[in-house]
Amino acid sequence: MPESPDSVKWRAQPAAVLETLAQAWSVVDFFAEVPRHLQGSLLLALTRRKALVVEFTDGRSMLLIHFDDAAAVWQHGTCERCVSVQRVRLDNAWLLALVPQGNGQSLRSLPPGTLTLSPAARGHVDVHIGTQLRITGLPPSRSWDWAWGPTLGPLYLSIYVGRSVAQILEWLRANLPEGYVLDGHCARATRNPQPEGRLRHTDEIRVREGEIHFLHGHYRHIEPVDNARAVFLLRKLAKGELGELSFDLFDGDYLSLCATGYCGASLHKYLDRRPHYDRKQPHPWNCLRHLVIDVPAGSDVTEHTRLSLNRELGLADDAPLGAALALPLQELPRRITVLLPGGVREFDRNRHDPGNGTFKRIRWWTQHAPGAAGS
Repeated sequence: MPESPDSVKWRAQPAAVLETLAQAWSVVDFFAEVPRHLQGSLLLALTRRKALVVEFTDGRSMLLIHFDDAAAVWQHGTCERCVSVQRVRLDNAWLLALVPQGNGQSLRSLPPGTLTLSPAARGHVDVHIGTQLRITGLPPSRSWDWAWGPTLGPLYLSIYVGRSVAQILEWLRANLPEGYVLDGHCARATRNPQPEGRLRHTDEIRVREGEIHFLHGHYRHIEPVDNARAVFLLRKLAKGELGELSFDLFDGDYLSLCATGYCGASLHKYLDRRPHYDRKQPHPWNCLRHLVIDVPAGSDVTEHTRLSLNRELGLADDAPLGAALALPLQELPRRITVLLPGGVREFDRNRHDPGNGTFKRIRWWTQHAPGAAGS
């Protein structure tokens, strides 16, 4: 007579038994396959062990792997895929549940082969299927939007690389995480589609010439699963898969820079976990130079701006505006405020753009000087 589900018990087994249990495994839903009265004790044991081989008294076996992030990296030789793992209710903990094929409702089948475990860096445990598949965790990372205080948004993490749209899309197709779909020059998360195109509950990756923009918004920080997918791509970019890069974190509501970096190593450090930074104090990624140019009454705004910028940068007084904008971006002020004299309505800065991509990454502001007529 089959054992009643309410009377099923479990016991831990050594990892060595995995080689004898099965030659084919499947991913299953932990909460659907494990009797409810056993779930709490199994989850507690998993937090202590990181990997747990379980034998149930009804004859079934299961392998549980603990994850600190919402996705795993599946490595097939030189190819990598980012695949979501199962969240432990509403906790910031995730798991992967595997059973021998045929012993549960399969969500995904693994290739045939002997399953073994190996300790990995950072306390995680890797799953190996022969030599053909390795399932590992993402590097410990912060949310890519950590330097931002939520606003209406959208928030952009913009990556600048020396690649064409076609080259970026080719790379994106080869590395697109599970849960995204390409739509022209945009990859959209399918978790909560928004037919009207708003970013209230979903996230996007937009591609332009030499640019990759990760964005989300509407007064919310990024969901863990969307962050994990983005971090998978960002870490690959930081390794130089599309060459050297720089990045900006830009608030599309207040039109302000929240963070910036000028190389792959800087992006790695930005994503690395670290102690909390006081949001009221500058952190290493937003110590941006701010230049205020006060234009005297009767002066030509463009000419005075050019002269002030040249002197700030140590260039000759007669150097054209384009000479300053041709300097490496990290040498330039990233915020420039032009204080206009009375009677001057605007400063058409865009007509001075030399077209090298630097001009648009400087946050230009114009306002009237205090006390100026018309301010």
